[in-house]
Amino acid sequence: MPITDDMAATLHAQLAGQTDEHLRLLRELDKESVQSEYPVLVAAAFFLATNRRFGKSNPTTVRAQIIEFVASLRGRTPEATEKVDAHIAERLLLAALGEESIADIDDRTVYTTELFLLAGLIADADLDDAELTSFIAKARTMADEG
Repeated sequence: MPITDDMAATLHAQLAGQTDEHLRLLRELDKESVQSEYPVLVAAAFFLATNRRFGKSNPTTVRAQIIEFVASLRGRTPEATEKVDAHIAERLLLAALGEESIADIDDRTVYTTELFLLAGLIADADLDDAELTSFIAKARTMADEG
């Protein structure tokens, strides 16, 4: 099943910081889509955002940059420090760059950690609405191509 306009709008609202709109749209998605296709869209967006942020980094310093990013992101809220495992977050970022395996991490943990990291990557990128719309469109195309 392809990524729908509703799924793209849901992710857009979340990444734009429109919490109420995101939750409303998420509730309107059918449960099967939320469990199967929406995580594919999130994964594609996470891959794009990670490579946008770290893809051109010096290979000898990228691990240190990722560790610093994850520590900074987890430190933004006490809840994040408790809920997000730093080691897993770092591994997911490295895996998106092709430098780590995450085969031993369960799908739910991957999904929730990717969402957290994606929100931080997009917040730090400070995209305007047009840039965010373009970013979501690229992620959607990538997810559809599978």
